[in-house]
Amino acid sequence: MATLLDIVVEVLQADEEQGKESLEALIELTNLFGEIWNACGEKLIFVCSEVMKNKNFEDGTRESALEIVGSVAEAHPKLLKENTDSMKTQFFPSLCVMMTKLENEDSLEEWYAVEEEDVFLSNDIASHCAESLERLVSKIGEQMTIACMTQLINEMVKDAAWQTRHAGFMCLGMIAEVCEKSFKSNLANVMQLHSPGLQDEHPR
Repeated sequence: MATLLDIVVEVLQADEEQGKESLEALIELTNLFGEIWNACGEKLIFVCSEVMKNKNFEDGTRESALEIVGSVAEAHPKLLKENTDSMKTQFFPSLCVMMTKLENEDSLEEWYAVEEEDVFLSNDIASHCAESLERLVSKIGEQMTIACMTQLINEMVKDAAWQTRHAGFMCLGMIAEVCEKSFKSNLANVMQLHSPGLQDEHPR
């Protein structure tokens, strides 16, 4: 499988469309046989993370790389837990990079004009990532989620770029249900982290 990952990387570099098809094939394979990555889980996380954060790739290609890790979470979450360090330093930061690509980024007027029901039906890359994050953390559990995301979210909500702050607060919301026990026991800290967003200079 490690050799197969090398081949997929080569294909992506040579022809992105074929590379995307290769990633989609890996999704199907992972859904059926999640344990095939046992010997190279760290490499899988690294390769997927590199594709995810590469803004030169099309959204669909980056989303396919994300979906591979999501499929591992569904089929074989133990593998991700065994590679917590890689998930913390590579995967989740890459996921958050994807969440900074927002629709109507340059126009508040266009954003204001979007109907509320259309927001919930949105299929842009940031919305897709938020949904994937919520699904993934439900599989890896509260302890690993807290270990991987606490520092990252703290840094994001204080970032100079409003898109990054926006993504940080979105992450906080997406993990809230899974992390309910921890959030309740540290409610003052959670509120202190969350509240500045209500006073942020940017409406979003």
